[in-house]
Amino acid sequence: MTYDQVRAYELPATEGKQGDPRWPAFADRYGFDPRRPVQWEVEALDPAELQRLVPRGRRPVHRP
Repeated sequence: MTYDQVRAYELPATEGKQGDPRWPAFADRYGFDPRRPVQWEVEALDPAELQRLVPRGRRPVHRP
């Protein structure tokens, strides 16, 4: 999910995992404290809505 979707669905946040190498760049981009990782609970979405959203984010894999 995108951060815009997280905000639009008002998903609950919880403490993220320390040491995630992706967190510093995300924190910098969206104005979070890089010392305090956050993650969002996508499981809080209605299952039908989650299924509706997931295919939009997937890209087909083309293999020769």
